[in-house]
Amino acid sequence: MNSADEATPAVFDLARIESETFIQFLDFHATLDSTNDLGLQMANDSLVVAPGLVLTAAQTGGRGRGANRWWSTAGGLTFSVLINPSVVDLPAARHPQISLTVGVAVCEALRQLIPQGDIGLKWPNDVFLNDKKVCGILVEVPPQRRDILVIGIGLNVNNSLKSAPAELQATATSLRDATGQDFELTNILIDILQMLEQRLDWLSASDPQLARRWEEFSLLRGKTVYIDNHQHDIAGICQGIDEEGGLLLRTPSGIERVTHGIVKHFQ
Repeated sequence: MNSADEATPAVFDLARIESETFIQFLDFHATLDSTNDLGLQMANDSLVVAPGLVLTAAQTGGRGRGANRWWSTAGGLTFSVLINPSVVDLPAARHPQISLTVGVAVCEALRQLIPQGDIGLKWPNDVFLNDKKVCGILVEVPPQRRDILVIGIGLNVNNSLKSAPAELQATATSLRDATGQDFELTNILIDILQMLEQRLDWLSASDPQLARRWEEFSLLRGKTVYIDNHQHDIAGICQGIDEEGGLLLRTPSGIERVTHGIVKHFQ
C-alpha cells in the first residue's frame, strides 16, 4: 500500500518499488522537510507496518549525525526505511552495527552501478565515491517505540554539487558529477533496498561475510583518524573494523576500540 500527498512524479515508479522490494508500506511525498522526522512520527503509530519506506522527491531539511545538516537539491535520492529489528532477530546490543550494514549495502549497490568508481565506507555511516562523500546514513530509534528502527539514507545522484556551498564542493560529490551521466532514481532505490534486505539477513544470521565486507570497503585503515566521541577526542592510526563493528585505533597508550563517535578528520 502507498500513500501520497501529491501526484506521483514520473521520477519514481512506486508500483515497481513495492513489487520488487521487501517494503510493505510506502509513504511518498513530492516535498518533505525530513524523511527521518516523518519516519519517527509514523513509528509511533501502532498501525504502521514495517518494513516501511518514507520517500520524497525533494527534501528541504535533512539531518545528519549530531548537529550536521544534509544538503540536497532536486535529483538527489532521499528516503527512510522503517524496520522492526525483532523480525530479523536483531538484539538491541547489535543495533550500532546497522549503520555499517547499511553502508555496505549502499557500497555494493554503487559498485554494481559504477564498477569503475572508487567506492568506500567511512566508519560508521558515510559512503564515499572517488574520495568525496556521496551518501550519508542516519539510524534512529523512536523514543516512544523501541521496537522500530528508522534508517535514513541520502544519496547524491542527479543533483550537482556545483551549486553547493564552496566547502561542500571540496568534500562531496554526486553520481552525475563523478560520471557525467544521469541515472534512473527508481532503479537505484530498488537496487539499494534489495541489497539492504540481503545484508540485514546477513546481520541477523551473524554471517562472517558481513564483517569482511565492511572491512573491505573501509576508507580509514592505515589513516590517522580524529574522533569526537562526546566525552573526549581520540586520535590514532586505524587498524581496521572488528567483527562487532568497532573501530580499532592504535594510540600512544595502545589499541583503543571505538564504538561510537563522529570522525572529525582523517588523513
